[in-house]
Amino acid sequence: MNTYHLYQRVSKQIQAEEGQGIQRQEQACEHWISDYNKRLLSEGKSAYSKGLIYEDRGKSAYTAANFKRGELGALINDIENGKIEKGDLIVIELIDRFSRANVDFVRGEFQRILDAGVKIAITKWNLVFEENMESVSSVTGRILLEIGMYLAYQESSQKSARIKASRKLLEDSGRKSIAKPPFWLARNLDLKSYTIIEENAEIIRKIFDLKLNLNYGPQKIIKSLGDLDIYRYSIDENGNLIKTTKNSPLNESSINAYFRNTNVIGKLKGKDYYPRIIDDRTFYAVQKRTRENTGGVGEIFRNIFVGVGKCGCLIRQENE
Repeated sequence: MNTYHLYQRVSKQIQAEEGQGIQRQEQACEHWISDYNKRLLSEGKSAYSKGLIYEDRGKSAYTAANFKRGELGALINDIENGKIEKGDLIVIELIDRFSRANVDFVRGEFQRILDAGVKIAITKWNLVFEENMESVSSVTGRILLEIGMYLAYQESSQKSARIKASRKLLEDSGRKSIAKPPFWLARNLDLKSYTIIEENAEIIRKIFDLKLNLNYGPQKIIKSLGDLDIYRYSIDENGNLIKTTKNSPLNESSINAYFRNTNVIGKLKGKDYYPRIIDDRTFYAVQKRTRENTGGVGEIFRNIFVGVGKCGCLIRQENE
């Protein structure tokens, strides 16, 4: 018996935590597969048994973050390593849950799944895509897929362009950019100032304190701080702070980045821009200490294979 697997995605972490979007997608997909299985059984065919659920919470489909660092990428890996088998079915509510990236990229990834012998169901369209589809309904489905991919990309592309234009308009008028501020700040309603989120600012202060006074490296700092759930905040129309999205967990790269991040002393592109949360003396003392030491035992990994081989692939990093 073949298996069906669900893939669902919401663009904001808070949606997932409050059950917005994820629960609705799962219910819709389960309802569809129930009806589809009944149809298969009535035709004398085998029904699909339930398999895995892949969820991307707060991952951008426009920048393909769900492929690069998310569960959709894990799903494709599971197809390649045989965990998801030929004949299995991936169930998705709509193509924009799969991706909003460039159409050529999305088409290639979609086809990559089909070429592995795995089917894809788009429940909103009541269509199942599979390898070597040749019927009239298959042609209709392919046309619908192309239109869906194009519209998903255009919607996100236009939104991105509007955001960039709005950002420039605000900056030209002396207001703060609508770009996402550091996680220890929330932009005020006047769009000209920020409120410090003290619980988050205190995390940064502790990171600098542990480095300056105990000379801790990133690993020891993370261990010392313990498990942290870090949330971003915004200010609603009534002036109240509200929790929005969950920030990425602390890791070695982010700790090292905070050591160098001039946002903590209020700078952006060399100019005073944000309220500072670290004084100059502490910031520059940490810079000096970071340059002077090697991070201690266990903090540095020297790759003995550097220079042995050459990668022919193109790697490009994009922001969400």
